[in-house]
Amino acid sequence: MAEARAAEAAKKKDLEAEQKTPTGMGFRTLANEYLDFCQRRFSEKNYKEKVFIFKSFAAHLGPLREIATITARDIIGYLSTRPGNANWNKHRKSICALFQWAFKHGLFSINPCLYVDSMPETPAKKKIPCQEEMVRILLSSGENRSFFLALYSLAARLGEINNLRWEDVNFENWTVTLWTRKSRGGNPRPQVKAMNQDLYEELRRLHDKHSTAWVFPNPRTENSYKNRRAQIKRACLDGKVPYYTWHSIRHFVASLLADEHKISLPTIQRMLGHQRLTTTERYVQTLSEGQREVADLLKIDQKFTSKAKSRE
Repeated sequence: MAEARAAEAAKKKDLEAEQKTPTGMGFRTLANEYLDFCQRRFSEKNYKEKVFIFKSFAAHLGPLREIATITARDIIGYLSTRPGNANWNKHRKSICALFQWAFKHGLFSINPCLYVDSMPETPAKKKIPCQEEMVRILLSSGENRSFFLALYSLAARLGEINNLRWEDVNFENWTVTLWTRKSRGGNPRPQVKAMNQDLYEELRRLHDKHSTAWVFPNPRTENSYKNRRAQIKRACLDGKVPYYTWHSIRHFVASLLADEHKISLPTIQRMLGHQRLTTTERYVQTLSEGQREVADLLKIDQKFTSKAKSRE
């Protein structure tokens, strides 16, 4: 009797599992469902990157491929077409996130990407402007000077300044509240930062003639900007310096505070709004005085060099 009940329970469990896992779902259908979620969850740049990766993977799989038939071998076959290890890892990460999302929602029995290894890669060296180049970029920013100044003075991320609203600017306390999506869970996280004199006066001037809720709106749409790449390219070109990305300004500020002003890493961490000190350490590529002193101790003593030469 007990065995019969156990067998019936096992059969019921199998039936429930079959009902939870849709049969015949194609990869494109799954990818579209996940992308709908990503459009709400992630930044526009991240979303567009995932769209490209899933389209490329779908083209590699072929038309009408069912998700139940996709294996680690299929994923490796696709990743092998990528131009380098860094690109392999980027595409693997997005594909793995897709299947993990499907698994969590009962759409897939197991994530095949878990059996696909990441590849070793050498991190690209960050291009950071020197002080003279940074000054040239700021002086060449033209009508976008206020935006460049805010990004520089607050050591902010591009999206944080793009989406800055007047309601988050407190002239009485000389503070600005930035909202970042770089947080656990993806929920916007506030960061209160102090304004310096230059930024305070610049924002005051803009506030007196503002007409939208955004501090730096796109004049054509009166909404926040989605892409400002042309502006940084123009400033670099006019300033006669190599092309630097927006994020390089943030790296420059971190290095300037550490190298020139000897600001502690925890203070720089709070300025940048990092949740982990290890992230700040990657931004600040500098040597401590202790490291320099140790290096000096390793210099070869000249008196021993002279003795060695005299014996030759």
